[in-house]
Amino acid sequence: MRRTAVNVSTGTTYRALQGRLNQKLIEYGNCAIELWSEPLPNSWTPHKEVPYRFKALAMRSVEADLILWLDSAILPLRSLDPVWETIERQGYFLPANPGMWNYEWTAASAYPGLFPGVSLVEAMAINRTIPHCSSAAFG
Repeated sequence: MRRTAVNVSTGTTYRALQGRLNQKLIEYGNCAIELWSEPLPNSWTPHKEVPYRFKALAMRSVEADLILWLDSAILPLRSLDPVWETIERQGYFLPANPGMWNYEWTAASAYPGLFPGVSLVEAMAINRTIPHCSSAAFG
């Protein structure tokens, strides 16, 4: 299976961290690496207009069987094979954000899209039961 690690980094700090991430992926990733930095493709919605959409756009731009998003600050210290094996076995890798719940990170304006046809009060109650996952690394 073709494995591909994906990252988008903008701004001086994140681009520097992307370089570090790239080196560690070469060392430990056992995968293809797809990285974007400025200028981003013109067809991509700017981050200031739709925050973090670039993650989905980057992942959709890759032809791979298994895709792993890694934020620029991620620093692999050993083989990523166990993560790749989890994605292959489960179909996903979504690490928990311990002690956090999804409602703590959900803007009120997002509820209609996340819970279509559900009242805001009911959607907020449901969202209080969903553990939060980290968006820094997922596949």
